[in-house]
Amino acid sequence: MIICCKCGTLTPPSILNMCKFCSAMQTDITFAIKKHCSVKYCKKCDRYLSPPKAWISYKNQNEFISYLIKLNTTLSNLNIVKVDLSVDKENFKRMKMFISFINKNYLNSEVVNENTLEITYKINYTQCRDCFKMEDNQYWQSIVQVRQKNKYKQTFADLESLLHDSNLTLGTIKQCKNGLDFQLSNLNDALKLINFLKSNIICKIDTSNKLIAKDTKSNLTYFKNSFSVELCPINKDDLVEITNEMAKSLGVNQRLIVIKVRTELSLLDPTTGKIVKINNANFWKNYDKFEIICSSKDLKEFDVFEIVNCDSNHSHQYQISDVFVNNGYKSIHCKTHLTNTIKEGEVVLGYDLSTMNLENNAGFNTFIIKKKVSNEENILNLESLEI
Repeated sequence: MIICCKCGTLTPPSILNMCKFCSAMQTDITFAIKKHCSVKYCKKCDRYLSPPKAWISYKNQNEFISYLIKLNTTLSNLNIVKVDLSVDKENFKRMKMFISFINKNYLNSEVVNENTLEITYKINYTQCRDCFKMEDNQYWQSIVQVRQKNKYKQTFADLESLLHDSNLTLGTIKQCKNGLDFQLSNLNDALKLINFLKSNIICKIDTSNKLIAKDTKSNLTYFKNSFSVELCPINKDDLVEITNEMAKSLGVNQRLIVIKVRTELSLLDPTTGKIVKINNANFWKNYDKFEIICSSKDLKEFDVFEIVNCDSNHSHQYQISDVFVNNGYKSIHCKTHLTNTIKEGEVVLGYDLSTMNLENNAGFNTFIIKKKVSNEENILNLESLEI
């Protein structure tokens, strides 16, 4: 035993001639910690390499910080109390992690001091194994082909926003005529995408598979699975016409306004205010009985100068009123379901069928679809958002 040169206590011999406590106080414990590390990131699938072979996507910042700490194995013995992560403003491929840790007295576990440490992580862009197979070798196990057979694909655009907010694995996305192809590395991801489409939109799904390999010794087979998804060709705010037979069975007029397209097709009768909902099975069963007369690209502006309210004792959701509008050349009489939304002097959007060679079976040729949103209202809506 020797006497510690700092505190004078008896201690086993060592190179520093100090006890463990004094050695910890005098020695820089961050000397052996790596200050610069690299992170492998796949831009295609938004995943990070977790050694040795796993690729994981981190949506939560706390999980991502835990991943960075585990990636640097030299941090395993530190008593970490606080971690801050920031992106380098000069180089967005670099991240800086500021770690606060404490030193404890090994005799009574009291906190001796608190130190800070800065570690730089460099992001290296690369490709994971699955993305490399799908891109270079054109390899995929399952493909989901989503199509909307319509010139104007508003329903498809709404679906894209829903997919963007979801946590689904979409694989490699390729743009094709009338839609997109989702090339996925396994069948489970494809089935999750199919179930998501079924629960959010009217669609028709056809499946097929192709045998690509067979192992007779182990009795294993390998298939490529294809899913063909056809979305409802009708978009919101479209003006559609149904057959006379179907109109009588539903108790509505032939020309209807589409007010919603989700798992059900919601149609509004502009003359009575009645709403009918058609589910997925009934829509595809009567697919040939629908005809799109006008789409949102055909909307025209009309000035409202008089609204005549009808009897409010109605049993439907919307109150139908007579309205007189002007298209810049003449005044037009029509009906509208926007009684509680529009006012005299405002501008509305609608369809003018007077120039089309169609039978006037509704009593008027102008259909008011929605109120035009002014620039001032857009600014107010943006100011009300919490950013």
